[in-house]
Amino acid sequence: MDYSDLCQKVDFLGQNLVCVIVVKKGKLVASKVKPGLEALNEKRFADMFTQVQIMVGVAQTAEDILGGMEHVKVRYGNGLDVYLFPLETPSEKTILVVAVMRPYNTDDLLEKIVNVIRT
Repeated sequence: MDYSDLCQKVDFLGQNLVCVIVVKKGKLVASKVKPGLEALNEKRFADMFTQVQIMVGVAQTAEDILGGMEHVKVRYGNGLDVYLFPLETPSEKTILVVAVMRPYNTDDLLEKIVNVIRT
């Protein structure tokens, strides 16, 4: 899968998208970030990517009972929602991170993102 292309396609889905990032095994492998987004230092990014993998991993532990996990959502008080989509098997630890500012149509955006991932 071409992760840079994936980031471009997802970013194109809505003007409220702040950033689209692909993380693999704790490392940034592709991104599309809106201009003006405050840059974080490398250590902070590394910590955040590790946390992303932990959150997705915890949710995936119930897949054998509940079925495949599509995404994890984290909502922040500043109007930002962050969606975490596992892209490959849990052992690959590849995650699409999509940050979007409210308001937006949640169902519409999620449907579009899932369609991009599956194509």
